[in-house]
Amino acid sequence: MTLPYRLTRGAAADLRVTTLPAVVVDRRHVVYGEPDVAKAVAHIEHYRRAQR
Repeated sequence: MTLPYRLTRGAAADLRVTTLPAVVVDRRHVVYGEPDVAKAVAHIEHYRRAQR
């Protein structure tokens, strides 16, 4: 299951997020420049399918 993650300053630093807007999913994937969480998750799902 893919879960978006709400960033705090500390978490952003831990994940090395340097630019906003950014959406972090599963504390593993970061989508920069997309403030819409649903669209960011769709980008990640598309990427994951393409890697199979």
